[in-house]
Amino acid sequence: MEEFLKNLIKQEQDESKKLTYYTLYKYASQLKPVTDIHDYTPIVYLQNGKIFMIYEEQGIRSLFYNPEEIQIILQMVFNEGQSVFFKYEEIQEVVGYSEEEILKKIDESLQNNDESLFLEYTTLLKKLKK
Repeated sequence: MEEFLKNLIKQEQDESKKLTYYTLYKYASQLKPVTDIHDYTPIVYLQNGKIFMIYEEQGIRSLFYNPEEIQIILQMVFNEGQSVFFKYEEIQEVVGYSEEEILKKIDESLQNNDESLFLEYTTLLKKLKK
């Protein structure tokens, strides 16, 4: 994990993200990699160059996008000796589906009352529209 974080630090142009990555690198021994972001807190989630953090305090979960805010929370958590869950993911762009095909799949999922397929294809449609 340390090598991965070193590479992120080298590649990052944004100084606040770079500092956040450095903090993760410095406290890598307190990071716990996970494959899913549900039900883990505190968690740092990196996706396609964006950084997010979910932090829970007194039963209230908060989502942070600002690297400077994430940096402050990380310092607090790490200085208390706590662990932070960590997930990294690169999501590939939508390939091989036309908008019409995706809309047809969404219609089919609605007709079949298939919520999981509906969510999958609406997500693909959102990515295609970006």
